[in-house]
Amino acid sequence: ISHLTLYGAFASSVFWTIGHYLNQWGGWRQTLLAFALFNLALCVPLNWVGLARRRGLPSGIDGATPPKTPSPDGPALTGRARSTGVILFALVMSLNGFVFGVVSLQLIPLLEASGLAAATAVWIASLKGFAQFAGRVIEIVFGRKLQAITVGRIAVGALPFSLILLLLANG
Repeated sequence: ISHLTLYGAFASSVFWTIGHYLNQWGGWRQTLLAFALFNLALCVPLNWVGLARRRGLPSGIDGATPPKTPSPDGPALTGRARSTGVILFALVMSLNGFVFGVVSLQLIPLLEASGLAAATAVWIASLKGFAQFAGRVIEIVFGRKLQAITVGRIAVGALPFSLILLLLANG
């Protein structure tokens, strides 16, 4: 998944900047309309081609057949443990999405409130994409031999230290 999402990390770097300039040029309605049209023009053909290629695959390649080798993460959960695991995973992912959604939504206004010009705040906030790219490269290079849960623990464990550094950065 890291290889798949590697270059997607730059989406915020590119589109926050484009969105800022489109918003200055034509307002938020025209900006959203331009993004919607771009999304339709790019994503509909890509999905159409990608889904069409998938129809001809032999059975078992689409993930319907379970793997014959055991998972390095241990056996699959069953019964009540599986239900609890799914609920906890959904809770963690929802909270994660909420926190990072709020941070992404409020980052530019917070930077502007600290005294930065709007264009500078957008530029600094867009650096998030470069950080995501670097994180995925590190995961690809060093996380190859780690279990998924270990990579998750490292990522979650680094967040409090990152926030403390941000608080101590003093502007």
